[in-house]
Amino acid sequence: MTIEEGPALSEPAPGPASALDPQELCAQVDWLRAVSRSLVRDPWRAEDVAQETLLAALNAPPRSAGDVQHVRAWLGRVAFNLSRLGARRAARQQAREVRVARRESLPPVTEELELAGTARLVEEAIATLPGPYQSVVRLRYFEGHSTAAIAAHLGTSELAVRKRLWRARSRLRATLERGGRREPFWVTLLFLRGRELGAPGLTALAAGVAASVGGLAWWLGGAERPPAHLTEVARAGVLAPEGAAAGRVPASTPASADLPADPGTAEPRRELRPPVPERGPRNEIVAPQTVSSHGLVLDLEGRPRADLAIHRAGAPEELLATTDAHGRFTLARRGPLELLAVAGGWTTLVPGTVVRGSEEEPARIVVAPSADLALLVVDPRGEPVPGASVELRCEALAFTALDFAVRLPAPVLRTGASDAAGALELPELPRGRGLVLRVAAEGFEPLERATLELGAHAWLALQPERVPARLAGTVFHRDGRPAAGARVELAEASAVADARGRYHLPLRGVERGSGLTAVDPDQESAPLELERFGARLEDWRGTLEVEEQPDAPVEHALDLVLGAHLEHVAGELVGRTPEGWLVAAFAREAGAIGDVAAHETPAATTRSDASGAFALRLVPGAYDLYALAPAGACVVARAELVTGSAWRLVLPDELPLRPAQLQLTSDDGRALAHARATVHARLDGPEGRRRLAWRELESDVAGHLAFARDPALALEIRVAHPRAGGVVHWDGAAPAAVLARPAHLALRDVPPEYELAVVLDGGGQALVTHGPLGPLTSLAFHAGETPVVEVPPAARWVELRSAALGPVLVPLEASPGAELVVRP
Repeated sequence: MTIEEGPALSEPAPGPASALDPQELCAQVDWLRAVSRSLVRDPWRAEDVAQETLLAALNAPPRSAGDVQHVRAWLGRVAFNLSRLGARRAARQQAREVRVARRESLPPVTEELELAGTARLVEEAIATLPGPYQSVVRLRYFEGHSTAAIAAHLGTSELAVRKRLWRARSRLRATLERGGRREPFWVTLLFLRGRELGAPGLTALAAGVAASVGGLAWWLGGAERPPAHLTEVARAGVLAPEGAAAGRVPASTPASADLPADPGTAEPRRELRPPVPERGPRNEIVAPQTVSSHGLVLDLEGRPRADLAIHRAGAPEELLATTDAHGRFTLARRGPLELLAVAGGWTTLVPGTVVRGSEEEPARIVVAPSADLALLVVDPRGEPVPGASVELRCEALAFTALDFAVRLPAPVLRTGASDAAGALELPELPRGRGLVLRVAAEGFEPLERATLELGAHAWLALQPERVPARLAGTVFHRDGRPAAGARVELAEASAVADARGRYHLPLRGVERGSGLTAVDPDQESAPLELERFGARLEDWRGTLEVEEQPDAPVEHALDLVLGAHLEHVAGELVGRTPEGWLVAAFAREAGAIGDVAAHETPAATTRSDASGAFALRLVPGAYDLYALAPAGACVVARAELVTGSAWRLVLPDELPLRPAQLQLTSDDGRALAHARATVHARLDGPEGRRRLAWRELESDVAGHLAFARDPALALEIRVAHPRAGGVVHWDGAAPAAVLARPAHLALRDVPPEYELAVVLDGGGQALVTHGPLGPLTSLAFHAGETPVVEVPPAARWVELRSAALGPVLVPLEASPGAELVVRP
């Protein structure tokens, strides 16, 4: 077995420059020409880009010239940069030619009349807009002010201004189309003759309206595409009128101008002072803002995806960026952001996240191919099944090809239900390995189908449900009374006991780890909780009483007895501010509530009301009472209170609270900005340590947690952050806490004899890992591989387990931030 570190899960480190073999470079010519044609639509310009790239490779060869993949990546980057440089040069050249060009002939009178009529229609359409939309349109496109200046003038946010502009353009397009003027015609006429009509704002507005529906439509004497410099400006989202680039103040507009108040608001007239950046040539693209975040879009096979639009979750109308040929994108915004990648035929499976203060970490977005699905659910006779629940589930198998760890908030990605005709439309349904469609309906067996097996139309026939075995019996209180209304749950089934305490529970989806619970709705008795009841059921089936009747399900008879009788305990907190305190009762003996971990978990918790009163239901016995202050981490306690009496706890007049501050950093010295931290009070009990949760906090941009605490109280702080996390035991002395970054582990090419793997620490104890779908105590193999999972830095061994062979131990050195691949 071998262990690889670093390169398997990240890009290879650059090496020294080496000479590039001309024969090897010639072998890449066809590939490079194909890449150039995808970057530049003009075939002659694409050939120039390819030749310039080859010359650059000969003059300054890339590092690791012997690696074909590295050479191709280097050539692709150079071709991309040269194509963009050529576009900028063409834009500047075209701008110069436009400035010095003069007309050789006058346009026909009929064309002038048609253009004037078009301009009149647009002016009338603008006049029909509501006041707020009309105001932003005129300020932006006719007076040339930037969105930031308009936002300052109207007293709103820049995002609100952009949304108004987008909605105004959509309304204008709809109004003009209703009037019989289709978009390609009037947009092109306004663009070509906007300046001659003395209305440069119409030119910019026309481009904006066209961009609002996905791009500019062109009709230029049969040409399929506009000039290069106009294409570049259109990609920027708005076409700059003559005399001003997009977002700049025109030369004729002063730095400050008195503008009328927004006609749709009651705001008084204010002075508009838009920022005046450095001026440049006309029709030149404005330089982008300083980039604050970046990211990468990959599909489920780990391949980068180009030309995907990046949007913020919940704001599909706001385009933030577009991926380049290598799937990369950059943002001029800081976190927190949840990002989605959108394109025809692709949908986001795992959103990317940008955390404030950690923008240097790339936001990785995972996408999957998608297509519409028309689903019809029927029974074996072909009759429709209405109300069938449909779920799109994701399995860990979907992420085995990725070389980085991902996390899904839930394995169910989408849900729906069939209508009265058994039909359901699922638009843009993701398709891929590990994506499964599950259909279930009452009275039928669930059906699962891989999405890769489904076409545009699917006809799924559900089979009638086989009569399951049942668990039946009576639920009793400890004193022998039937527990009417008790709720019994096991795996996927639940049942409610009748007036005599009788229950019938179907055995559906029971596994060895399934637990059985019985809860009294009146809270007279403690719940019954049987862990790993599924394993016990397999062992008990030979000894349980079995009732077999013709045409009836097999029943296993089992009576259940609830826990001890619960007593109602009333109490009060006495003090100056008794409201809102967290009150918790811990049993003096672990066996009092039937839980071996009772010394760590409170038997019952509640909060005090405005008068300080509280109520608890407890098993008869002795308890320690704790009250945790809402204003700070401070605990007031009283020991050995007995049920059956009134409980009273006196609060101090002045709480011993002091300001406290703790800085959270990762082991590489970087602050954990905006980390979630749950603060627990650590208490000493007769059976060991007790923990009582106080509050969840968030660190600032420098990683500091600030709150009030009792200096005599020991705290346990559980920290969660994308870069690092863990538990900090803090007594207030240390000013900072260092948390270890997780290591990343993937298992590859595992022989089929092995079924699963367990990660162990140096003492042989199993550790919890974090996979795509949540915490894992063991790693299952999918075709001999596992997804990349996060493992604690304490990991020292990987144990491969097999039913036919003995376990195999593989040593690990999971240092913080390490990326490991185990190949047996």
